[in-house]
Amino acid sequence: MFEEKKAAWLARAEACKPALRTETVRPAAGMPAQTLRENDSVVLDFGNHFVGRLTLRLRSEGSHPDAPAWLQVKFCENSRELNETLEGYQGWISKGWVQQE
Repeated sequence: MFEEKKAAWLARAEACKPALRTETVRPAAGMPAQTLRENDSVVLDFGNHFVGRLTLRLRSEGSHPDAPAWLQVKFCENSRELNETLEGYQGWISKGWVQQE
């Protein structure tokens, strides 16, 4: 009896699933065609607010293609947030909402 109810609940839940909209979004100015070296940075502006995942394709250039790389990604709603720190933060929202890394 429970298995029948469980199957009915699952079917009802599946029927309630919304259709997901997917879209590939690229930076407004395109990807920079440059080789990044130590301490270099790149800012990518997507021109709008999006929810989803970020996919990067990286390749090595020169020697030691198996050496580790350190990559820091920071997501911001506006460019002012790029250089803000939490030091002395007195905002009305929790610090947990403020981008750190």
